[in-house]
Amino acid sequence: MYSPEFMFTNAQRDAEMAISSLGVEHGVKVTKDTFKRVPKMAWRIWRTERGSTAGGSVAFTVGGKDYTYGDLYNMYREDGGKVGTMDLKTLEDRELEIQRAMKQAQASIKKPQTYHRLALRYVQNIEDYVGDLNGAIEQMYRVAAYGAIIENGGTREQATKVAMNLTVNFSRKGKWTPLLSPFYLFLNPAVQSVVKVKELLTTRKGAALAASLVGLGVAVALMNKGNAGDDDKDYWDLEANQDVKLKN
Repeated sequence: MYSPEFMFTNAQRDAEMAISSLGVEHGVKVTKDTFKRVPKMAWRIWRTERGSTAGGSVAFTVGGKDYTYGDLYNMYREDGGKVGTMDLKTLEDRELEIQRAMKQAQASIKKPQTYHRLALRYVQNIEDYVGDLNGAIEQMYRVAAYGAIIENGGTREQATKVAMNLTVNFSRKGKWTPLLSPFYLFLNPAVQSVVKVKELLTTRKGAALAASLVGLGVAVALMNKGNAGDDDKDYWDLEANQDVKLKN
């Protein structure tokens, strides 16, 4: 989660799943309204998580009321839509975090005996910065979809449900998840992804989309093979090397 590379691969995977999910379940218009606002939504989420209280520009107007990007993110959080990739921490973990934070707060450049805590504070700041970036990327598709549902006549409750289930619903866990997660990194997202794909493929639109993608893949493979020429042949089987092969 704190790897810079993770931001890009995660954004790509979420985009693919979001397009499939919205296209199958809500149609082209909602999908278009979602993705055209993703960049501005990502920026506003990140700024909000870093402490900004500005609402940003207006995303859309419904019933004479303007909804800014900041308004949408605040509404989304109020409705319980915000989810994360990490498992919830126990109360004991939270207590230890608070104790460490209090000790780090006492660190000062004027106190050499606290330099190690000062270094930990800087490391924590970097961790928070990267975590906020990843959080913005994780939430941007969800909040944009949340706004698109409201813009197209849906209620806040409906929008929250769509946002939470857009890719992987991290708040949905089985009783074995806490026991198995330490042995398999990101176990819950892996299982939830399979469930989400299965739900999409069992619908008529989802099956049609999958079939069209398979057909497109076959067509591209055949086209590439037809244009390959001698690329797939062994060096000695190339026509240009037949004379050399015969002499040897």
